[in-house]
Amino acid sequence: MMAPPPMRITTRLLLTFLCVTTFLVTENRLVRLQPSDSPSSSPFLPALGKIQAEQKTTTSAPSCNSTALKRLGKHGRWVQDWNFVRQFGYTRGDVVQSGPLVKGTHGQFRPSPDAPFPWPSSWKWVERGSERQHFTAEGAKHVALETNDNNLRGNNPLFYPVDPMTPRSMCHLLVNQLNVRKIAFYGDSLTMQQADSFLNLFGSSYIETISSFSSNSHSSPLSSMEQVKYLLNCPASPAIEPQFRSRQTAISIHASNDVSIPIFMQKESGGQAFPHSPRTDFEFSMEFHYFLTADPSSLTLEEEELVEDDKNESRSRSQKQNRRHHRSLVVFNIGAHYHNTTWYQQDMRKLLHLLKEVGHPEDLYFFRTNVPGHVDCQPTSPQTFDWKRGTREIPYRDLDEFMSSLEKKGGGGGHDWEKFPMWNEISKDMIWQFNTGNGVEIDSVWMGETAEISSGTISSSPSLPILMHVLDVFDMTALRRDGHNALKGDCLHYVLPGPPDWWNHLLYSYLRELSVILRDKDFVNCRP
Repeated sequence: MMAPPPMRITTRLLLTFLCVTTFLVTENRLVRLQPSDSPSSSPFLPALGKIQAEQKTTTSAPSCNSTALKRLGKHGRWVQDWNFVRQFGYTRGDVVQSGPLVKGTHGQFRPSPDAPFPWPSSWKWVERGSERQHFTAEGAKHVALETNDNNLRGNNPLFYPVDPMTPRSMCHLLVNQLNVRKIAFYGDSLTMQQADSFLNLFGSSYIETISSFSSNSHSSPLSSMEQVKYLLNCPASPAIEPQFRSRQTAISIHASNDVSIPIFMQKESGGQAFPHSPRTDFEFSMEFHYFLTADPSSLTLEEEELVEDDKNESRSRSQKQNRRHHRSLVVFNIGAHYHNTTWYQQDMRKLLHLLKEVGHPEDLYFFRTNVPGHVDCQPTSPQTFDWKRGTREIPYRDLDEFMSSLEKKGGGGGHDWEKFPMWNEISKDMIWQFNTGNGVEIDSVWMGETAEISSGTISSSPSLPILMHVLDVFDMTALRRDGHNALKGDCLHYVLPGPPDWWNHLLYSYLRELSVILRDKDFVNCRP
């Protein structure tokens, strides 16, 4: 019998299946997760080895074929940079205010010579091996637009950095390059924190808080949808500041030349609050389903304009198609409150099938990976802490340090945070199957049922599959032991400004690279 190959243990392996006692042991050795473009090669998910080529039920989507999309946010470190937060922080007026508990604690911070801004906001993600932030050529153009820094133009680094999201650059990307006309955040409470961060990074000059809105041409259920409280007003030209509007009354999204994008935000409480709590199934709410399926053109054009568009033959076909192929940008997550692997797999499967039923291949769907809390986060004694001075905790240097701390503190402190890497690997594998169109009867193994997960299609365009991208924030966020709420022992959620801002910087950087791929290859969407 041949001896097993030498054991090779990596940080990624140990993080993926730390779970304290849940390492996979085969022939008395740890099995290493091999890196691959196909996550289904993972030995930890035996059902994934049953993929059969003949089970494909739809045309496979074209590959993005992008190293940048795979590496963004994966190989960096946190460095303190007060100039960065001064230039790219919340400088345009907060849209979402902190609650009274946070205001009475973290909100008491007072600037000092060694901390002119709140400490958690001062950290910048930098590619490992570089001494300063390098911008990609495409990213440099957008940042130069915001900062008027011509030195950034034409920069051609060897890294794949996470570039800062700025209001003008993000508006230009969403409106002019990706044709996004609806935005939604749907998931756990951390997803709501990302949504709040998204709004505050734009600021009150770009985000309008509204009680309701409607089209001039006809009333819409959206006008009474409480989950749509904000409009992102992007100027017609990225060099022009958006027009200010009254925030006290209902408005029309056709009131100016600005492009107004409704933002849907809803918390979904699938899973369990605690390990022994009753289970809550993951579902799409009626409001969310309507928001996803509503024709974006009806939100941005008058009804008579659409009719005129059909009649006017002088207008170019591309102009008509551009108006009728508006996209939705949606960020999902389901993982922070799961403690049972089977339930997590079931609800992840449900999410993918619900997207298949929606049937919008042009939409940009993102699954944000799960991020762990940090046991014994600071301050451990909020009642006696000097909130005016604020915290001074620094992030971990790398994943090895994070892993070592997790082991010393006995895992996730009873919250199953040590399982989050496993949830992420399960999600990535299922998303890979969904995107590639491999019809896998994984439910027969995972759920005791027989049902295929495959890439969805719409009847009008059977060759265009529904796709899901992964916003992988785990690596960068696992290092951020600082910046947690810490009130009443909350070491999972963060305060803002803080680490969730970088989830949006990563989203911007991913979208920017994706837009270049879609433009150059003339794709509607592509498989990451």
